[in-house]
Amino acid sequence: MLKNIWEWFLWFTGVTDAGWSAWWGGFFSCLPLFGVFAVVWRRLKCHAPGCHRIGLHRTADGLYVLCSKTSSRCT
Repeated sequence: MLKNIWEWFLWFTGVTDAGWSAWWGGFFSCLPLFGVFAVVWRRLKCHAPGCHRIGLHRTADGLYVLCSKTSSRCT
C-alpha cells in the first residue's frame, strides 16, 4: 500500500518517467502559480473570522474587505 502511494506521488510529480527534468518542467514550475493564487485569495477574501466569501466592500477605515453579508451585519 505504501509503495503504491509512493509510486503515485513520484508519477504525479513527474520524477519516474523522464527523471528530474520532468519535475523542474512540470510540477515544480506550477508552484509559483499556487503562491500567486494563495496571495490573491488572501487579498480578496472577506476578513471576517470564519467567512470565506469574496469581499467587495471596504470598511470605513479602508483596511479590511468584507462581503455583503458581513458588511450589512457590521453597520
